[in-house]
Amino acid sequence: MPDTLAIDPTRLKFGIGQPVPRAEDPTLLTGRGRYTDDIALPGQVWAVMVRSPYAHGVIRGIGTEAARSMPGVLGVWTGADLPSFRPMTCAFQFKNADGTPMRGTQRQPLATDKVRHVGDPVAFVVAETKAQAKDAAEAVELDIEPLEAVTEASAAAAPGAPQLYDDIPGNLVLDFVGGEPEKVADAFARAAHVTKLSLRNNRVVVAAMEPRSAIGSIEDGRYVLRVGSQGVFGMRAALAAQLGVETKQVRVLTGNVGGSFGMKAGLYPEYACLLHAAKELGRPVKWTDERSGSFLSDGHGRDHETVAELALDKEGRFLAVRLTSYANLGAWVTAVGPLMGTSNFFKNVQSNYATPALEVRTKSLVTNTTPVVPYRGAGRPEGNYFMERLIEQAALEMGLDPIELRRKNYIRPEQMPFTAPTGSIYDSGAFTEVLEKTLAESDAAGYPARLAASRAKGLLRGRGIGNFLECTAPPTKEQGGIRFEPDGKVTIITGTLDYGQGHWSPFAQVLHQTLGVPFESIRLLQGDSDELIAGGGTGGSKSVMASGAAIIEASEKVIEKGKLAAAWALEASAADIEFEPHGGADGTARFVIAGTDRGVGIMELAAKLRTAPALPEGVPATLDVTHVFDQAPQAYPNGCHICEVEVDPETGVVRVDRYHAVNDFGVQVNPLMVAGQAHGGIAQGVGQALLERVAFSEDGQLLSGSYMDYALPRASDLPDIATGSHGVPCKTNPVGAKGAGEAGCAGSLPAVMNALVDALKPLGITHIDMPATPDRVWAAIQSARAKAA
Repeated sequence: MPDTLAIDPTRLKFGIGQPVPRAEDPTLLTGRGRYTDDIALPGQVWAVMVRSPYAHGVIRGIGTEAARSMPGVLGVWTGADLPSFRPMTCAFQFKNADGTPMRGTQRQPLATDKVRHVGDPVAFVVAETKAQAKDAAEAVELDIEPLEAVTEASAAAAPGAPQLYDDIPGNLVLDFVGGEPEKVADAFARAAHVTKLSLRNNRVVVAAMEPRSAIGSIEDGRYVLRVGSQGVFGMRAALAAQLGVETKQVRVLTGNVGGSFGMKAGLYPEYACLLHAAKELGRPVKWTDERSGSFLSDGHGRDHETVAELALDKEGRFLAVRLTSYANLGAWVTAVGPLMGTSNFFKNVQSNYATPALEVRTKSLVTNTTPVVPYRGAGRPEGNYFMERLIEQAALEMGLDPIELRRKNYIRPEQMPFTAPTGSIYDSGAFTEVLEKTLAESDAAGYPARLAASRAKGLLRGRGIGNFLECTAPPTKEQGGIRFEPDGKVTIITGTLDYGQGHWSPFAQVLHQTLGVPFESIRLLQGDSDELIAGGGTGGSKSVMASGAAIIEASEKVIEKGKLAAAWALEASAADIEFEPHGGADGTARFVIAGTDRGVGIMELAAKLRTAPALPEGVPATLDVTHVFDQAPQAYPNGCHICEVEVDPETGVVRVDRYHAVNDFGVQVNPLMVAGQAHGGIAQGVGQALLERVAFSEDGQLLSGSYMDYALPRASDLPDIATGSHGVPCKTNPVGAKGAGEAGCAGSLPAVMNALVDALKPLGITHIDMPATPDRVWAAIQSARAKAA
């Protein structure tokens, strides 16, 4: 078989490496997308959740009589009315430092004994219309005895703190230790210099453009859930387990999804409620959250308190890194809640440096806050942020050039493959070259002139570097189905799921290059669990590595079948058939008899098989393939971001003035999409660094519960973002890609904060926590001026 990936993609308009626009955009931009809330099923009724107004309290009673008697109401359910579902629990079983298993929570869809955060669902109402359901939900009477609340992880660990669960003493779910503590202790003992920083990884609201929505129904005796998700195959398995039925009794359907960033990946309490009501009522039951409800019920992101330490020798070489953290899990331990502040910190703080020893200690605790879920990067940006802030601070304290300090400690190309203390094996990377290219493209030589110009305007200016290296999620088993349709189209069937990334075009590019089918004839099917036999979903920057590899391997199987079919169609021996992926006059694939000009196009061959009245033994009936790609190791996307900011010392307002990033994402299937992913991640990183913070009162009330109180970045908060590439192909997956979805956050958090600290250094300010809002920056400046006076 020819090496189709070796074909020069520059001669293929829609091949790998081409900046092909998103195929779904015409549909979405003209309002023809189909999101969950757009669906109206025959006989559909509406559900509204009743949520706790208290952060912590004992449920003494729930009065439903008045609500049941209201117009249009079909039913009111409390936890006592529901069966005992299999609890929603953590999918990981970490060990504590002493070897004992972590503790967990056993969440049912509705609270029955206690409420543990504002927004905890305690009942739901179903009525003929949404308005009727909302009216009735307001009539449900809650008798809750309030208890003292705790909202910070460090406070939850303190003696005498309010206890959320009787079986989780001290609110401590997990006392995690990763790395080699003895080796790290020895490195710190012999270090010439130790840098130590206290860092706050602020909690954020995910703020997906589309609020969560779901419709539960019973169809042909099966549970059917229409819901925004990150992968229907995994969602079906989780839902079936919760309901206590076989997976064949459940179907999950996902249409267009308006963003998720990790938040919509897992189960939520509403889904089982909808399916239970649908079964009891015999009608589809729909629920769509409102934005105010989303702030309370959607999982939040981040929220860690960390002391980071870096040990260096007298020449500035890194000896060891140590992180000691509190991780806030919220009121319930979600499916991957402990992952971010433990193993993902551990794997990613290494970054692209040859630090020989690492230690991560994290106490993960429950608090009276909204549960925490993965949010773009899920511990990966944090690990890189901690390391980059340490490097800048160490350079300042030791009187070293922070750029030279990085150069001195990079993993060198000749060290590849590099085995990190974490166990990760980096297969490729050119970190120094990426840095040098970023310095050149950001016009580092012109920075002194820009600094002088800012000062002439009475403004402070700073430049910050944010190196990053991420350990992606490992690609799991992934389906690569290829189906030749009667209408002449070709459908890719795969278990990743596009919730805004734009999978259609890059997946079609892979198929077009490997199999030579017309790009415009390719469709993508991801959102129907009945069509899947495997699927790892989308998350952890692995989609093109997983689905792309599955498509490549499935294409090979199509070619094998095609040679047998072409031998029949051309009346030749299968041994004489060759495959030309782009041999046709229109650039499409042909099967040809070797040494002749006789051949048949792949699309023509598929049609011949479909219409043939009978086929000889050994000739496939179709070219369709259902294939499962096994798995591949993690990949390690990396890069360097350089940010320049201006600060108005009289108001504390920070303006991002320039932003440049050079990334090593390996082979970029679609550079246009990759740039878009980087831009989005950078915007979210800027938002967390300068604007966003979830705030709770002492009694657990959400103070930042709307966009009037919670600041998202706007277009005016961002400059033109320049992105470049220095791709070193990944050696561990067939595509050669490294993943790009989360990297923008990983580079932007440290780049922005290092730039801000650089701007404030002349005033004697060497650290400020995220988010660096104008009031915080102004207060820091005033404090520094007062000390200097």
